[in-house]
Amino acid sequence: MECKLTSYGGEYAGFTNVARNGEKCQPWLSQTPNKHSTLLLLPMFPDPGIDSRHSYCRNPNDYGPGPWCYTETGTGPHECEIPFCWDFLKKSALKGNPRVLDLDCRLTEMGKEYVGFVHVTEGGKLCHSWDLQPYGKTDDFDTEISYEKHFHWGDPSKHRDYCRNPTSKNRPWCFVHDPEKKWEYCDVPLCPIA
Repeated sequence: MECKLTSYGGEYAGFTNVARNGEKCQPWLSQTPNKHSTLLLLPMFPDPGIDSRHSYCRNPNDYGPGPWCYTETGTGPHECEIPFCWDFLKKSALKGNPRVLDLDCRLTEMGKEYVGFVHVTEGGKLCHSWDLQPYGKTDDFDTEISYEKHFHWGDPSKHRDYCRNPTSKNRPWCFVHDPEKKWEYCDVPLCPIA
């Protein structure tokens, strides 16, 4: 959906690619016209992969105003106009097209943006609190950045024991109270499109 759940919008995975000032966004992998170090933040994007065409507004570094981008005019970063989901749903209802948004669903296949409350795995195991880091980092944690930087808001304790995808696994998961398995996927449904 073309909306954000939080003020920072780190979970936003929509398709807006124009800044609030009307300028078209520069692709994230491009260093022209803006040279930047955002490539270091790619693990924080809610997208499963960033290619040379990806120019959508994102907030991988929890920048204050919310999702942003560098623009093709060589200036930036510029804030993007992404409404809160509640505002989006209210406008939609006022226009005679009411929608339902179940916040305990993921917007993307990988669910890197998921910030809901599921805390039991698909196998029925309870999740460990993320800040305990019971088994260290799994192999898919980026060794170039700290454990904390893998999480929205840079603080694993804020995510408690809820299912998340701070790495590049196929969908949300969590550490479990089972040293043999260590982690399991969670059953977090995809959000309805309509």
